[in-house]
Amino acid sequence: MDNVAPIQLALRLLIPNGSRLLELEDVRSVVTGFDEPALLHCWKHPDPRLDVLADQALKIAALRGSRREIFSKLWALANDQPLPEDFNLMPRATIPYMDEPWYC
Repeated sequence: MDNVAPIQLALRLLIPNGSRLLELEDVRSVVTGFDEPALLHCWKHPDPRLDVLADQALKIAALRGSRREIFSKLWALANDQPLPEDFNLMPRATIPYMDEPWYC
């Protein structure tokens, strides 16, 4: 989780123009149109609750805060159970950050 940008946890399947996914009837049945500026096909899930969940996750991922704070909020959105008790026990030092003097 410390190695993944929060937006990556909220992105939905991107279907670009010319995607071979469009050859599948299951995919074509959920595509609602092509968004020219975004260069991708928009789609809706058959269960509208999942579209709502995806929108909420995207809003959370766009919030300011640490990756752990945002992950915690996304976890709460998608799970009925709390994070594991040892969630915050993982050391930050094992993950390199660009603001560390030796990184360059």
